[in-house]
Amino acid sequence: MKNKYVKTAVSIYINYIIVGVSVIILSLNMDSLMAQWGTNKAGFGLVTSGIGIGKFVVLFISGMLSDRFGRKPFIVGGMIGFIVFFLGVMFSPTTSVAIVFAVVAGVANAMVDAGSYAALMEAYPESPGTANLIVKVFVAAGQFVLPVFVSFILANHLYFGISFYVLVAILGLNLLFMLKCKFPPLTKKGEGEKAVTAGPLMKEQPKLYLEGLALVLYGFTSTAGLTISQMWLPKIGEEVAGMSVTSSNAILSYFSIGTLVSVFVTAYLVKSKLRPAAVTFLYPVISIVMAAVWYLFPTPMVCSIAGFVMGYSIAGGILQMAITALSEFFPGNGGKCTGAVNSLNSIAIWTIPAITGMMADRNIKDIIILIGGICAVGAVLGFIAMVRDRRVFGR
Repeated sequence: MKNKYVKTAVSIYINYIIVGVSVIILSLNMDSLMAQWGTNKAGFGLVTSGIGIGKFVVLFISGMLSDRFGRKPFIVGGMIGFIVFFLGVMFSPTTSVAIVFAVVAGVANAMVDAGSYAALMEAYPESPGTANLIVKVFVAAGQFVLPVFVSFILANHLYFGISFYVLVAILGLNLLFMLKCKFPPLTKKGEGEKAVTAGPLMKEQPKLYLEGLALVLYGFTSTAGLTISQMWLPKIGEEVAGMSVTSSNAILSYFSIGTLVSVFVTAYLVKSKLRPAAVTFLYPVISIVMAAVWYLFPTPMVCSIAGFVMGYSIAGGILQMAITALSEFFPGNGGKCTGAVNSLNSIAIWTIPAITGMMADRNIKDIIILIGGICAVGAVLGFIAMVRDRRVFGR
């Protein structure tokens, strides 16, 4: 029997094409926006950090309110928020005004997430993991297409705001479609707990202060690496490797391809060979090696390869692996685990753009060192989780 919420799911997935490019559209148009706002890279970083501030402000109440008032109002509200953001940031005359609209984007992001993931799980209760995994596919699709489109605009000396108008048009049409969609009934309180199955058998008790803390902190390192890559990959290619604007923007397309490959490869490995905790260690190690090669040999080819590898190792689901591992260590507390990791996630989105913006004004190549350093910390945290996973579960 055909699922009656297919249209709803399609509309949600279309949203994530837009949500996925809400940060990179700023980095792809960095020079034009900095000129309009009359600022430097540090000021640009402050604007981008506003997204993290907005997301952090509503993080703790968005899920609760979505449970109470329904998924649709939150998703629709988030879509309207993104339309306000795209139009507002495009016409902002100063960084102060742009920051306000960036905060709106962060609030909109949290609202869309709060309604969408829950709605997908309620629409597809037999396969909630697959339904949410597809979100990653649409995010990667948007991040692949947008750099190509922006490069075309720049190469033909067209107005940079065209890309913003296109996103607003897509959102507007999808909003009209979304308003006609039916949503599944809300999951009643307590149903989630009844549906939780027993996790792997434990051989000893997990330690909250050790693997618990490590995986919560992992929420910061994994998101910090992702944020840096999405913001600065094109600019590093342009200023360090001497690539053209068109070629450097294409690095983000390679990044999205790496992300997409990682989504499916990681899903296969975790299902058949690797524990989630092992992934949290192995993938940052890949990033460290790539960052070292990238720093020592910053050629156009290496920058392009770095885009793909970083997309694979940073953006393909290590944050989700950390949440999964944490939930296995502490079963029955999935919501708390997700909330704790996402708190550090929001702090990274808030602080990293401002820090890297100041670094980029001094020496943008140092940002590669920062990526390597953050991934090294992530590898240590992942190693702790992997070792404890073997002791607790005997694997």
